[in-house]
Amino acid sequence: MQIGIIAEGREDQAVIKNILRAFGFDSSDIQDIRPKLLDETDKNHPNYSIGTFQGVKNACLSKIDFESFFDILDNQYLVIHLDTAEIDRQDFPLTRPSKQDNPAYCTELRTLVIEKINEWLEGKYTEKLFYAICIEEIEAWCLTIYLQKDTAVSADPKRKLGEVLAKKNINDKKCRDISDYFENKVSKEFRKFKLLRKYAEYNLSLKAFVESLEKLKTP
Repeated sequence: MQIGIIAEGREDQAVIKNILRAFGFDSSDIQDIRPKLLDETDKNHPNYSIGTFQGVKNACLSKIDFESFFDILDNQYLVIHLDTAEIDRQDFPLTRPSKQDNPAYCTELRTLVIEKINEWLEGKYTEKLFYAICIEEIEAWCLTIYLQKDTAVSADPKRKLGEVLAKKNINDKKCRDISDYFENKVSKEFRKFKLLRKYAEYNLSLKAFVESLEKLKTP
C-alpha cells in the first residue's frame, strides 16, 4: 500500500513520514508528491510551486497530482498538510474561531481548514485523504517530544523549538538538508507508536491526525 504526501515544505513531509512509520509504512511506501526534488519539467508547469501554502492549494485546485497518484493500483491514500499560523495572509477566506477562553479553538479551526481543502477538491477523494492540519505550525507537534506538555497554543512554536533543540545540542551537523534534520533528528521519536500516542496527548491537532490514521493500524 502506497501513501503520498502533499505538504507546505520538506520539513513537514519529514515529520509526517515519521508519523506514518509508526503505522507500519517504510520509506518505499511513502511518496513525496509536493514539494518534491526540483524537476525542470515541473518548473514550467503553470501550477508549479516548490512548497508553500500556495503550492498545496494549487495541487488541490488542479487535481493533477491526485489523478496521477490514484491512477496507480497500489496508491491508496494521500496526506494533505497545512499550517495555520499565517493562513490569514493567504488567499484563504476564513474567519478564525475565537481563541480566548475557547477550548474548542483547535478543533474548530482544523474543521474549517479541512472544509476549505474539500471545497478546492470539489468533494473528490475525501475517503482517501488524511488531513495533517497543524495548529499553528508543525514545530508545535515536534515540541511535544521535548516539552511533554500542551503545545497546541504555544506562542511562536518555530522559535521555541529552535531554543529547545539548541539547549539539547540537537543540531543539523551531518544532515544533508532541513528535511534530513527533521526526519532523522528532530522528530525521529514519532516513529515509535507508543511514544507517538503519548506525545499526541499534548497537542490536539496532532492527536486528531494520529487518531484519523488508526484505521491503518494492523492488529
